[in-house]
Amino acid sequence: MRKILACVILVILCVITSLPSVAASNAKINAAYGTVVIDGKVDDAWLAAEQQEILLVDKEVIPSETKTTGKFRTMWDENYLYVLIEVDKHGVEVITTTAGSENTDDCAELGLTMNGDFTGSSNISGDVPYAGCVRVLADGTKGGFGNLYNAVADSFLGAMIVNGTTYTAEYAVPWQDLKVAAGHVASMEVQINDNSGGGRDGLVTWASTPCHGWRDSLEHGTVVLAAAPAVTEAETEAAVTEPAPAEEVVSAAPATADTAALTAAVLILSLAVVAKKKTK
Repeated sequence: MRKILACVILVILCVITSLPSVAASNAKINAAYGTVVIDGKVDDAWLAAEQQEILLVDKEVIPSETKTTGKFRTMWDENYLYVLIEVDKHGVEVITTTAGSENTDDCAELGLTMNGDFTGSSNISGDVPYAGCVRVLADGTKGGFGNLYNAVADSFLGAMIVNGTTYTAEYAVPWQDLKVAAGHVASMEVQINDNSGGGRDGLVTWASTPCHGWRDSLEHGTVVLAAAPAVTEAETEAAVTEPAPAEEVVSAAPATADTAALTAAVLILSLAVVAKKKTK
């Protein structure tokens, strides 16, 4: 009996360890297929992408009563994962852009595993391939940490535009050597670093709280690459209508004085011949 029980437990453990890794967080967003310009502006292309709220206020790591909220969208193509983040401090606090430190200024950063690893502990801040954090500040300064950041520090794109007590951050993070297609999954946490003028004093996140997504991918939400929109036959095969050949129009030339005279001469000659025959 004990041997049977041991075998059953062994089978269960084998099944569990063979299961694919999944996110601990229920957060999930679909990334629309498309390409955008990274300039901190909400281009029309973004409007086709799903939008989700960033509302989880951290109460443990940096406890606060911040009113700051955010919303974000994601897109992708074969070269980049794109993320657009819109942050609103609701007029309560000014946006601090001169604190001199990457994570003490107001900014929105991304914790990522481009290969969709939801099992990592301290992998975002460590030296694990495809895992890391990227951020951009209002003056255009780019920063981050981890293997991913070190690999793409010179090639990832970022822009941040401040407008009163709101700002927009936009990113394009290279896939590196990953060959992605529709259905590919990445892990991500979107973290808003909140500053009320005296250093970072609050955190707002998308996927989980307390905010450990900057460090552990097992706290991340899921990003699923959606298929490109179906292209209709009418869009791929533009109708080609050959113009009908122009009808050849032959018009009689108007009679001139010379042709009129010639006609009269022929008529007179014909009458003369007829007259001559009658006199014979």
